[in-house]
Amino acid sequence: MGVAYDTHQKILDDEVKTSGLHSGPPGFYFIIFPSVFKTLKFTNLKCLNKDGVEITINLEFQYRARPKNVRNIIVEFENHQNYLKILRCVKSTII
Repeated sequence: MGVAYDTHQKILDDEVKTSGLHSGPPGFYFIIFPSVFKTLKFTNLKCLNKDGVEITINLEFQYRARPKNVRNIIVEFENHQNYLKILRCVKSTII
């Protein structure tokens, strides 16, 4: 899924488009987000339990941007790579 961005007028389209053939003004491109679930893995995370004993955990979670929220995510994070950086910061808040 993606949202069209006009590079000349600096306008982000309101409509999220799915796969297919789409056209737009010269110089436009799509800011693309995956429409399927993606998995983030964090391995060998070390933390302490309530008794002070160190434990190691492996964690995986799946994420997908909801189509109705993609435009707002793009306004806040610009693209999927920046969005993914924020999701990876979850690691530091888990520990």
